[in-house]
Formats: sequence, structure tokens, C-alpha cells
Amino acid sequence: MPRRGARRGRAAPRGPGARRPPAGRCSRRLRIRRSWLSCVPPGSGGPPWAATRRVSAAHGRSLAAPARSGTGTAGFNGARARCGRVGGVKIEPPAPGEPRRPHGPRDPGDAWVVAPDGQRYWGRFGAAGLLACDPGRGVLLQHRVSWSHHGGTWALPGGARHQGESALDAALRESAEEAGVPPAALRPRLMSILDLGIWSYATLIADVETPFEPVISDQESVELAWVEPDKVNDLPLHPAFAEAWERLRPLLRFRPALVVDAANVMGTVPDGWWEDRCAAAERILDSLSRRSGTGIPADLLGFPEDLWYPAITVVLEGRARTARDTGGMEIIRAEGSGDDAVAGAVRSLRAEGRTVSVATSDRALADTCRALGARVTDAGELRAWLES
Repeated sequence: MPRRGARRGRAAPRGPGARRPPAGRCSRRLRIRRSWLSCVPPGSGGPPWAATRRVSAAHGRSLAAPARSGTGTAGFNGARARCGRVGGVKIEPPAPGEPRRPHGPRDPGDAWVVAPDGQRYWGRFGAAGLLACDPGRGVLLQHRVSWSHHGGTWALPGGARHQGESALDAALRESAEEAGVPPAALRPRLMSILDLGIWSYATLIADVETPFEPVISDQESVELAWVEPDKVNDLPLHPAFAEAWERLRPLLRFRPALVVDAANVMGTVPDGWWEDRCAAAERILDSLSRRSGTGIPADLLGFPEDLWYPAITVVLEGRARTARDTGGMEIIRAEGSGDDAVAGAVRSLRAEGRTVSVATSDRALADTCRALGARVTDAGELRAWLES
């Protein structure tokens, strides 16, 4: 069997017919991802933002939520919601005279989820909102119209998810409808999800890469403003957003980055990578490009909250250096040691103030990266997620 190289501490390559390792953390994480997928509304085709184990606070048109986490589906899926009442949970359409925005017919998601205790949550399929961060102006907040829930308070632009719509798409659509936010001006950074079992709220934190001026474009806002983070608490905040802000504010300083030791990730699966290292590297690059756009699970990166959209750096070495360029990431083609190139990338990113996670199973390299202040994720776990 061909050897991958003499880099000490690396997982040995496994050729055809080799025994696979016993199920462990990798398979456990894969089961977690599949359980998330089972909670996506039917026909959504979107990423698994509908369910999570972690609780962050909701805001927007929903009522303030209990502080403890729930389990099960997030938002009512279509099959259950059509029943009107299931297990004591009721779906109520908007009242006939309830104000609405002038953007075509209502979506099936525009409805109230009424819990058995009478609490009401806006969005049959859950809801989502945007926390846009501009480095020079602060965060974008919405002054809510008086007839809305907790009218007169400040919160984030957001609202009900449409049927089959991902949380990312919902947050971008709602902020465009309510505040004229151009989606192309943003780079997603983080998704934080509140899951109450019967309903969910997803908060998208995104960085403004192209400055824009918000525009009141529907009836739900009386004012839109960029507010310095230190002055947010000076405003009368929607109670649920006030709770969320305490959790989300520290994350504004959290700039995520992922460094991938591609050779090590390739070596975790005996798929014949040793026969064409360039093609194997391109498969890894393509998978990273495709999957990272839907968000990388926080526990895979060792980060807090739920999903992250990190800046990705991939280190290629040896014959894999001839792999084609792939958009959406930085590719380092190491002339010498791949380990040295990975460590160098970590140093540079840390100097920029980034919080770094490194995907490798090389023990010596992992220790070096930890000493530089990075977190380390197992290469096999990243590969399993890419292929799940």
C-alpha cells in the first residue's frame, strides 16, 4: 500500500480492503447532522437550521419565549400545520384586519403558532431575523411600529419563514423587505437558533462588506438606524431582543476562520486518493465550497452557538498543489512542509484577530496549533460532515 508520507503522528492511509475504524465521535456527529435534517420543513431542500440544542433569544413579531430550551421540530412542518391543532398546539391565520406589508399574497407561513399555554409565536415554519454589523457604524436596528407586538421598541428586522425557505434565505428576504438591506452587501458570519420544539427563531449575524443606507420599505418600521453596540442598551428594546443582545453582543468580536490540512483530510477515507492526489484534493475543495455556504456546525469547529460561516484556508502540498482554484476560500500551495504552511496560516490569522479552528489529525501539528491559540477539529469528523 502506498504511504502518504513520513509526517509523524498522522493517521495512516487505508487502501482498498482495509478495515474501517470503529464507530466513534465521527459517526456520532454524523447521526446528529441527520437528526437535524429530519427537522427541516418538507420540501425545503435547505440546510438544517430548523433544529438545535442551544437556546438564544427570539425577537421580532413573536412573543417573548421561555428561557429554557425545547426539543423536537422547530416551526410547524406543513403536514402538521394543515391540521389546525395537533397535540394542543394551534395554528391561527392572521386576523382579517391585521396590517400587512404590500408584497403580494400571504405565504402559508404567515400564521401564528399558539402553544397550549396560550403563548403565540409568529411563523408557522418558524421565523428569522438579521443582525447586520457595519464596522464603522454599528448594528442595524428597527424601531417597531406601534401596532406591532411590543410596539415602540427596538429590535432586528425579521419575520416568518416561508414554506420551504431556509433560515438564511428568510433572514435576508425579511431584512430586504423591511429595511431595504441588499443581500449582496453582506457576508454571513453566524447563525444562532432558538428552538422551542413547536417553533424556532434563527438570528443571522452578518458583516456589511459594501456600505448601504437602510430604507423603510413596509409598514412595520417607523425608523431604521445604525447604533453603536455600546449604546444599544440605551434604547427601549423589545424584551426578547434585549435578552438576545446580552448573548449575541460578545460574538461581534468573534471573527471565525478555518484552516484545513487537506492532505490529512484526504487520508481519512480509503477512496483511492493516492492514485491521483490532485483529483482527490479537488474533491475536498469542491465539497468545502458547496457545504460551507450552508454553514458549518459550531461543535465541529469548537465554536459557540449553532452554525458558522468562517473564512476558509486550505493548505495543499506535494502533488496535490496542482489542484485547480476554487472560489470562496484561500488556497496555500506549500512549497515545503505542509505542517509549516498550516502553522504559518494560523499565525497570520491570529495576528488579524481571528478565532481559528484547524482541521487535522496530525498530533504534533495539532499541538503546535493549540500552542498558537487555535482550536483543533478531527480531520475525519470534517470529512464525515462534508460527505454526510
